[in-house]
Amino acid sequence: MKSPEKLTPLLKQYYAIKKQHPGRLLLFRMGDFYELFGDDAVTASSILGIALTSRDHGDSGKLPLAGVPHHTLNRYLTKLLQAGFKVAVCDQVEDPKQAKGIVKREVTEVFTPGSITLDGALETDKPNYLAGISFAGETAGLALMDITTGRFMIDEFPSAALADNLSFHRPSEVIVPDAHRAALSQTLASAIPLATVTPIDDYRFDASLAYGDLVSHFKTTSLDGFGLGQLGPAIGAAGAVLAYVKDLKSGRVGQITRIERLHKEQYMELDAATIKNLELVETPYEGRKNSLLSVIDRTQSPGGGRLLRNWLLSPLTMLELIEARQEAVKSFRKASDIRKKAAESLKGMPDLERLSTKVAMKKAGPRDIAYLRLGLEKVIEIKTVSAGLQSQLITESLSHINDFSDLINLIAKAIIDDPPATLQDGGLFKRGYSPELDNLILGIDEAKKYIHDLQKIEREKTGITSLKVGYNRVFGYYIEVTRPHLSKVPSYFIRKQTLVAAERFITEELKTKEELILNAEEKIKTLEFDLYDKLLGEIGEHVAKIQDAAGAISTIDVILGFASMADQTGYIIPTIDQSLEIEIHDGRHPVLETILPPGKFVPNDIFLDGAKKRLGIITGPNMAGKSTFLRQVGLLTLMAQIGAPIPA
Repeated sequence: MKSPEKLTPLLKQYYAIKKQHPGRLLLFRMGDFYELFGDDAVTASSILGIALTSRDHGDSGKLPLAGVPHHTLNRYLTKLLQAGFKVAVCDQVEDPKQAKGIVKREVTEVFTPGSITLDGALETDKPNYLAGISFAGETAGLALMDITTGRFMIDEFPSAALADNLSFHRPSEVIVPDAHRAALSQTLASAIPLATVTPIDDYRFDASLAYGDLVSHFKTTSLDGFGLGQLGPAIGAAGAVLAYVKDLKSGRVGQITRIERLHKEQYMELDAATIKNLELVETPYEGRKNSLLSVIDRTQSPGGGRLLRNWLLSPLTMLELIEARQEAVKSFRKASDIRKKAAESLKGMPDLERLSTKVAMKKAGPRDIAYLRLGLEKVIEIKTVSAGLQSQLITESLSHINDFSDLINLIAKAIIDDPPATLQDGGLFKRGYSPELDNLILGIDEAKKYIHDLQKIEREKTGITSLKVGYNRVFGYYIEVTRPHLSKVPSYFIRKQTLVAAERFITEELKTKEELILNAEEKIKTLEFDLYDKLLGEIGEHVAKIQDAAGAISTIDVILGFASMADQTGYIIPTIDQSLEIEIHDGRHPVLETILPPGKFVPNDIFLDGAKKRLGIITGPNMAGKSTFLRQVGLLTLMAQIGAPIPA
C-alpha cells in the first residue's frame, strides 16, 4: 500500500474501512457495482471466475480491481462463503447527488459461513450451525446457533467428547478462544475439516459476562427457566456466539427467542461412525441420494424436512414418547380425509422459520411478507382440519399455534397481492393503507393525466397536428414541434432543446407538473421505506409465535409423512416395549428394497433376547449379505425409535 499522503481520497476511505475488517474480503459499493481492490480482487477473481483488471489511481499507482454488479451480489456472496471466506459488504449510505466530496460508506453487514442468511445459499432441509467452544478444566462447553431458524442450543461434556459432538453437528463455522486456537487445531481439522475456524478474544467466553449478556437478550433475570442455571463453560460459549452474531448483524438477532439444552435424556446419542456407516442422511458417493433419509422423507415443508433429519439423528429412548408419535401416525392413517386436506394445505408451505428470521433482521422483501401471509393462512387451515384427530402429540402441537388473524389482516391490508421483488421497485402498498401515500399517488396520477391530455389540447389550440409531448431522463418532459411548424408556436412555449429537425419546448404549467411528479416520487420513495420499516417492526413482534407455529407444522408434516409412507409401502407400526427382546418377521432393508427390482429383496427374520438367545452368528461367503442384514436390523430399530413405520 502506498503511503497515506499519496492515496486518492477514495482509496483512503477504502483502506480505512478495510483496516477495520482484517481477514475479510471487502465488497466496496461504487455506483452499480461492488468492487474489490488489491489482494481481495485477486482472490475473488479466482474464486468467482470474474475478470481481474487494474486501474490507475494517480500517485497511488495501479491497483488490481475486480467487481460484480450490485444486483448479482447474493449469487457471488454465496460462492465466496461456500469457499470458506468471510465477507464485509460496504454500502453507500448517502445519496451521491447530495454528497460533498467522497460519498459516505459504511459496512452494513458481515457474512461468514456460519452466519449465512442469503436466499438460495443453504439447503432447505439442513441446519447451518455456528458453533462456539469454551472450557473449564476437563469440561467442554458447546453452543450451536442456526441463525436462519433462530435455534440456539448448548451443552457440556468431557473435553474428550468434543470431537464426536462436533462431527455429529457439523457446524460450518466455529469460534474458539484465541488462547486455545493452537491446542484445538488438530481436533477441529479431523472432526470438522470443512469448517471455518474463527479465533476471537478470550474475554468473550467469560461465563459471568456471558450470563449477563444472555439474560439481557432474553429479557429475564436468570437462565433457570431454560434449565441452564448450573452450566458453566457452555454459558461462556453461548455468550460468545451471541455477541459474535450481534457484531456481524449490527445487533439484529430478534429471531433468537429461546435457548435450550442440547442433549436430553430422552434421546439416544449416535456417534459419527454410526451415522456414516448406516448412511442415515448421506452416502459416501451420492450425497443424500439412497440414504435412509431420502427413502423415508415424505415431508412437504422445508421445516418438516429439517425436523425429520433431526429426528433421524436423535432417536428416542423413552417409550411413552415413541408411542405418542406412533399414535399420531395411526390417527392420520385412520382419518384419511383429514390427512388429504392437511397434505393439500402443506403443499407450497413457505419456510416460516427462515422467513421469521428475515423479518427479525429486517431483511425480508415484499414477496417474503406475501409468502409469510400465505404460510400463516395455511397454518390456520392445518390447525382447523387436524383439530379432530385423537392424538396427544398432535393436540399438543396444535396448542402452540396462536391466532394469527390480526397479523394476516395487517399484511393483507398493507401489501398488494402480487408485490414487487424489492422495496426499491416501489408500488407495494395497497390503497387505503396510508392516506399520506394515497394523496401523493393521486397527485402524480392527476399530473400524469394532465400531461397525457396535453398533446391533444395543444394540437387543438395551435393547429400543429404533428405536435407531440414526450419525456426522456435527461431533459424531462417536453413539447416537440417540427421545423415546418415553428411559426405556429405560441408565445407561452419556452424553448428547451434544439434538434436537427425539431425544437423542444416546455410551458410553465408543464414544468410545474413535472416538478410535482418528481417531488412526489421522491416523497413516495421515502415514505414507502418508512412505512415498510414500521410494518416489519409490527410483524417482528410476532416472531416467537411464528416460530412456535412453524415447529408445530413441522411436527405434523413429519407425522403425516410417516402415515403416507405406511399407506404407500405397506410398512407397519412396530410394537415397542421395555424388554431386551428384538423380534422382526419378514424384515426388509428400506433402502435396498427401493433400489432392487420389485420382489428381488428376500425378507428375513431375527429374534434376540436378554436371556436365552443373546447372540446370533451369521455365516456365508463374501457378498452374501451379512453386513446388509446387520445394517438392516440397525436401520429398522432406529426407524422404530423415531416413531416411523418399518418394512416388516
